[in-house]
This record gives sequence, C-alpha cells and structure tokens, in this order.
Amino acid sequence: MLFQDLEKLIFSLSTSEKKHFSSYSKNVNAQKIYMVLFEGILLSKNNPISNWQDNFKKNYPKSSLESTSNYLLKTLTDFLIQNRIEQNSWYQQLHGLMKAQLCFERSIPD
Repeated sequence: MLFQDLEKLIFSLSTSEKKHFSSYSKNVNAQKIYMVLFEGILLSKNNPISNWQDNFKKNYPKSSLESTSNYLLKTLTDFLIQNRIEQNSWYQQLHGLMKAQLCFERSIPD
C-alpha cells in the first residue's frame, strides 16, 4: 500500500512542484538516496515496463526500499504542506492554531 500511495502522490505532482521539490532536496555534498527513488518513480511513469521497486533493490541492495519510501513520503508531504502554508490562508490559519496549541501546552502565553 505504501508504494502505491507514494507512486500516486508523485504522479499527482505538477511540473512546478516536481522542480521545487528537487531544488528543495538538493545538497551539493551528498547524494540523497530518497531523491534517487523519487527520480526512479518519475521515470517509471514514462516506461511502464520498468519496475522502480526492482530497479531500486538491484541498484541499492544495502538500502531498505521500505525505509527510503517512508522517508520520501514524509519529506514530500512536509514539503507540500509547507508550500500550502505559504500559499493558502486556510493552511496558514490551521498552522497558526497548531503553533498556538503547542505554546499553550508548554505554558508559553505569547
């Protein structure tokens, strides 16, 4: 189920979101394995014969596909939520409420 959900989420991204996510995740000093998985899933959309899961396991046998997929899903959803907070007043209000609740729980009045 995780793999199907991740695939659906990635395929639902707009071109702009894909570009921004790639930029957001770039780091000159290290190759991020979750970005390799992201690119592999994107490439599989144009090549239905290719199985991105098998390709990942074959090319990165020491990496856990499930852990990498979970991390990619978390990173991607965090990225999309942050974008929505910046662009949408409903998300901004909800984010503000969550911050207020957190401060209330920690007895921080301001």
